[in-house]
Amino acid sequence: MPPLRPEEEWVRRLLEVELGVPVNQHDDGSRPALHDLDVIDGELERAAVEATAAVDAESRELWNVVNGDDRWVDSDLVGGWSVHVKPNARGLSARTRWPSRIREGIREGRAFRARVGDLGFEVAARRLGVVHATQSDTDFPGSIYVTL
Repeated sequence: MPPLRPEEEWVRRLLEVELGVPVNQHDDGSRPALHDLDVIDGELERAAVEATAAVDAESRELWNVVNGDDRWVDSDLVGGWSVHVKPNARGLSARTRWPSRIREGIREGRAFRARVGDLGFEVAARRLGVVHATQSDTDFPGSIYVTL
């Protein structure tokens, strides 16, 4: 039986703790459209559970690319940056292009907000899907924190 995806395992454990009954994997990969989990309450009573995520695949892919498993740090940046992006921003190429664009804003000595300020920086940031970016002090210089 293939292992549960991390979000399915999280749901399974949460249900077991909250309901106080066993919750077992049901989907064994043997055929399509099987529900993920069985909630077992007694010998005959069962409930079927399908774990889903309330996020579209494009947003999840962006989140995984820009946040990954490690802290995103660009040693050439000053301070830390909080960057808010549109959910459909292009993360695969943007992770390499964002720091240079953010550096442009640092040289200007200001934060970026869409519709305000230097049009060259604003247009470049908007093309990357950046809605708002602010610089602040941090214990991790050059860190970039992205939220959708």
